[in-house]
Amino acid sequence: LSLRELESLIASITYPPVRASTLAELSSYCESPESDDLARQALEIVKTECAVNEQAQAIGEIIPVLSEPVLFQALSIFQTFEDSKARSTLLVKACRRFAALKDFIRASTLLQDIQHPEDQVRAILQIADVAPKSMQSSLIQEAVRLLPSVQDMDASLELVGELAKHASSLSASELLRLWCETLHRQASQDRPTVLRNIQALLPLAHALLRHDPAPSMASNLRLVSKWWP
Repeated sequence: LSLRELESLIASITYPPVRASTLAELSSYCESPESDDLARQALEIVKTECAVNEQAQAIGEIIPVLSEPVLFQALSIFQTFEDSKARSTLLVKACRRFAALKDFIRASTLLQDIQHPEDQVRAILQIADVAPKSMQSSLIQEAVRLLPSVQDMDASLELVGELAKHASSLSASELLRLWCETLHRQASQDRPTVLRNIQALLPLAHALLRHDPAPSMASNLRLVSKWWP
């Protein structure tokens, strides 16, 4: 099938979010300028045809395939959303996309617009995943600094696990402080919850093992079990 025939088939899709995401997916297989034209069509569908409660999810599905010029257009749309959490979630995706396109300055600048600490840390870690080694250390340090501001316990544990993947950017003392602060936050939980959550800390424990001998770590884990009788 030709590109025009594929566009005609997609035009027959009646549900706007699906039509938009399908056009965006097709754009990822095309060269510029056709790819940008298709992506802009997808954005226009989201803007003019999707219900308000569908727009955030629809744009979120499109962002990972957008080129930089079209990504700026997407930003101009969703930054007007009243829902701050929806904006933060989309900004995380935009940060990751700019980073994937090697525009680390723009990705880092967007971090300042993210209002929710959980999303800030998530965006920083996603940038760090693809950033040059020279940038990773400062990004991880900032993520560690912001982590105590994350109020949701499950999200915090998940982010600690993600941080541990970047353990090479942290010193032994920083890893130990992260371990202790995370356990301290767990102090308000009951024993079954802590034992379940401790599994999320295994990547961090593994990272600590590179600095702390295994017998010492095992002793520390046994000590933790005594804190929640």
